[in-house]
Order: sequence, then structure tokens, then C-alpha cells
Amino acid sequence: MKIMVVDEFLEQGKPKTSLKHVGLSRSSYYYTSTGTKAGKKASRVVYDIDDNRHDLDYVLKEVKTLLEGEFVDYGYYKTYRYLNQEKGLKIGAYRTYNLMKEHNLLKFQRNKTKRTSRNWEKNSCQMYKVNLVSWNLILSMFMYKELIQMHKY
Repeated sequence: MKIMVVDEFLEQGKPKTSLKHVGLSRSSYYYTSTGTKAGKKASRVVYDIDDNRHDLDYVLKEVKTLLEGEFVDYGYYKTYRYLNQEKGLKIGAYRTYNLMKEHNLLKFQRNKTKRTSRNWEKNSCQMYKVNLVSWNLILSMFMYKELIQMHKY
């Protein structure tokens, strides 16, 4: 909407005042989108200790051979440590996680949902407070009666 108003003013030959009156900065008015995602593209190669290049398919093959073993229950962090220490690949834990997530190789995780409600604790505390108030009232009345009796004699 603002850009349409500015375009009308530009046709009349008043460019500087039109942007100011509409409340639109010049950079916003002249901005054109490139249509691509911002940031650096993810690399498809991994280096080892000797600076040899390996494709991510090689890393994926290594991960799959590791996880195929009997009684192997590795998550992404243990897999990352294995790739670094045993295979000598320079790969980060987060990249290992993303690679394993992309190919459904992550361990099963339980949902961390609340299993029981503990509303009964709140109710018991309120009952305790009510009972405490009533006991205080009873004790104060009893003490008051005793004080009156003591002053009579």
C-alpha cells in the first residue's frame, strides 16, 4: 500500500518527500529480493586428518556400517565421536546429527510428557491451612477463657 502511494508521488516528481511522508525508508523501497535462501550453502564434503576430501555419501556409508553392528546403540554424539576418533574425519556433532536425522538413523526417543497430575497436593495443603486456622481459633478461644478465669480470682 505504501509503495503504491510512493509510486504515485514519484510519477509527479517528488521522490524525497514522498518516502518521508509515508514513513518508508529508502532501503525498504528500493529492496529487491533475490528469491534464494539467505546464508551460506551447506558443504557436501568432509575432510579427514590428512586433508583428503570425502563426500557425505562416504560418511553416511560409515555411519550405516557402524549402526548395523550387533548390540550397537549409538546416538548422534557417540557416532560423531566414532567418526572423529576412529575414522579421523573432521565433522562436527551438529552436522552428524543433521545427517542422521535426514536419513532416519537417530535413536528412538520417548516423548517427555507429564504422566500424572498432582492436583491432590494443592488440595491437601489448602485443607491443612483451613484446619490450622480452625485450630488457632479454638486455641485462642480456650486461652481467652482461661485468662478471664484467672483474672476473676
